[in-house]
Amino acid sequence: MKLIMKVIFEFPTKRLRRLAAVLFQKCKGAVAAAVLLSFFSITPGTPAQSPPPGVLVGTTLQASIRNATAATQVQASAVGNTARIWGQRANSTYYRADNFQSDFGLMQVQFNGLRERFNWTGQLVLQLGRPQSANVIAELDAGLNLILELLAFLENQFAAGALDRAAIVRTCRLLDETTRNWENALKRSSSSLSF
Repeated sequence: MKLIMKVIFEFPTKRLRRLAAVLFQKCKGAVAAAVLLSFFSITPGTPAQSPPPGVLVGTTLQASIRNATAATQVQASAVGNTARIWGQRANSTYYRADNFQSDFGLMQVQFNGLRERFNWTGQLVLQLGRPQSANVIAELDAGLNLILELLAFLENQFAAGALDRAAIVRTCRLLDETTRNWENALKRSSSSLSF
């Protein structure tokens, strides 16, 4: 409070000093709360964006891109494994709608993690300002959109009541294959993303 009073009484004119003193006396609690709130909410050096969970930030932009690409590859592998295991489960005669909903929810979580990590990688790569790298990111993004279309197909078929086990198994195989192809494309192009 003493610091605030000192700042208030160092205003250049008497009129401003009187106005500030009156405002301070009338709003003591509000001023103190505003100062505390601004101190805790606006701290210098706070990053505007942070990487998704599981992605390490490197000391250089290239190191961060390598780390983000590696984390994206790991997540792509997890999405492919989830699709393959889901297809195996759906092939069982005991597979029901409840199983579909839990498996579909898990697949959405895995895919959202992949999308989040890839978006982070893409943001880092675009900071390089290289058109070739931006084209690679755009192509990989289109591949993720294909995977998303397969998930939307399953969701729409389930909502319409037209989804059977055979369709789930075929779509899961296609999801696994598409994800593996996407992962391989990411591996092939990872060297051109950061150098």
